Amino acid sequence: MVAVTAAACVYAGCPGSPTCTDLAQNALETDVDCGGGVCPDCAAGKKCLNNDDCATGACVNLVCSDRSDGSTCTDNAGCTSAVCRDGSGNECAAGATCTCQAAACNDNTRNGDETDTDCGGPTCSKCADGQVCKAATDCASGQCATTGRCETATCTDTIKNGQETDVDCGGGGCPTCADGKTCAVNGDCASDFCGSDKKCAPSTCNDSAINGSETDVDCGGPLCPKCAFGKICAGNDDCASNNCQQLKCALGPCENTVMDGQETDVDCGGGTCPDCAVGKKCTVPSDCVSNNCTNLVCATASCTNGVQDGDETDRDCGGSCPNGCAKGFQCIINSDCASGLTCKSQVCCLNNDCQQN
Repeated sequence: MVAVTAAACVYAGCPGSPTCTDLAQNALETDVDCGGGVCPDCAAGKKCLNNDDCATGACVNLVCSDRSDGSTCTDNAGCTSAVCRDGSGNECAAGATCTCQAAACNDNTRNGDETDTDCGGPTCSKCADGQVCKAATDCASGQCATTGRCETATCTDTIKNGQETDVDCGGGGCPTCADGKTCAVNGDCASDFCGSDKKCAPSTCNDSAINGSETDVDCGGPLCPKCAFGKICAGNDDCASNNCQQLKCALGPCENTVMDGQETDVDCGGGTCPDCAVGKKCTVPSDCVSNNCTNLVCATASCTNGVQDGDETDRDCGGSCPNGCAKGFQCIINSDCASGLTCKSQVCCLNNDCQQN
């Protein structure tokens, strides 16, 4: 036969165990057959430990009170709110007749729906760690422990609390949130991108935010386009100019409005900068867009100037020139060659000759 302890028998119907109708204060009761969370709530004037023990909802100085707001009183114990004040709002003096005040969130008294003094419940501010609570919503931390006290929020309690933007993530104090989780700012997200819907999302090169491997908004890093002048960079590869100076993209040598380096004119020519326009200085044809350097100045390309320039494949022929190139002249395609000739190995030749080659 299994032994049954006295504690297990309380209100369980074991022979001789306490009940809520035995006309005695026993077990968890706060007064005879009432209170304690098991028996019916106690009436006004009965003993109590907290508001939940009272049918009136007010346990004042360990006694259930029934004096409603506006009733006359001589001390706090006479009021449901436990706040008895004179006409000036001061504590009721001995022998004076005062008025019960409505419960408030700043009366330094635990009353109304409060779970602790001036905090908790649906009306007052949330309670600090260590104060009494009934539900997580009573606590600033969002964590009401089984002890009935608010406790510090952590990043591993499987509850969205504290400064978190989602469960155990975001807010600056916890790990960043995964895609799809709620966020407030980019820094809340592992992707470093908080969308307009306040959800973390993968970063892209067109989301108007600095995130992912970017060094500035939608540029830099190994995945996005290179950054323009003045944008933040980490190295030369982040910049369109290939010139990162003091973590800012600087102008490249071919765009600094100075003739320097190997340039033949300002920011052009020399084999390292873009080709120069007509009228700019040059030293060789390849310095010029027209591929025509005459008297050290880029000249307009022509199909009759005795120079291979423009898109000609040889001197004054091929490309866009009307004249096809003669046998033995350079070509790229058959149309670069004069009628009857074929472009073979980049040289115009007669069909029979081409076959022999």
